[in-house]
Amino acid sequence: MIRLPSPRAAVALALAAALAACSPLPAKRTSAQIYTAEPRIAVDEGWPQVTWQLVVVRPVASQLLDSNRIAVRPRPGQLQVYRDAVWSESAPNLVQNAILRGFEDSGRIVAVGRPGTGLRADYSLSLDLRRFETDYPADGGAPQVQVEIRARLLDAVSNQVLASRTFAAATPLSDTATPAAVAAFEPTLGRVVQDIVGWTLIAGEANAQSVMRRR
Repeated sequence: MIRLPSPRAAVALALAAALAACSPLPAKRTSAQIYTAEPRIAVDEGWPQVTWQLVVVRPVASQLLDSNRIAVRPRPGQLQVYRDAVWSESAPNLVQNAILRGFEDSGRIVAVGRPGTGLRADYSLSLDLRRFETDYPADGGAPQVQVEIRARLLDAVSNQVLASRTFAAATPLSDTATPAAVAAFEPTLGRVVQDIVGWTLIAGEANAQSVMRRR
């Protein structure tokens, strides 16, 4: 008599096969390690103290980046994932959390939060997560962790775009082992978050002052 696997076992086998199929690394029987990225920013004394409120929208991302898989680009035009590592939550959620924490830690804003939390926001920050990956250059240079985010500051009432800018940072890797590569995401994301926080405070306050002068 042939014994078929239970439904739970069948799902586990299918998931294991999928992970192996999309791996850029040699097949290896390991359990996935769970990682997170929780950068902290350094407050710039030049940032304005603002009295308006802000919502930070969850970043839009490609299907692969909008997951808890950790992306790697082994060659141009090819995006894969590390088979033995995952994020604690999806990359867009990690980025949104990091940016919210950056604004809170800055101490420069009255209130910041996610949409749908009851915050009566004056501005909203829309984000496109374009890169959140390890990139191996075609010229054989050192691989880099790359983070790139397109940010748009909008009037929360009219939804008019007031300012937009692309932010990017890269960290070269001397060690390409998975733990070392994943560890480089935190400082790389931290530099982007710091730039986004400062830019948003300055651009938002410039608009707020302009509105007040027109009244």
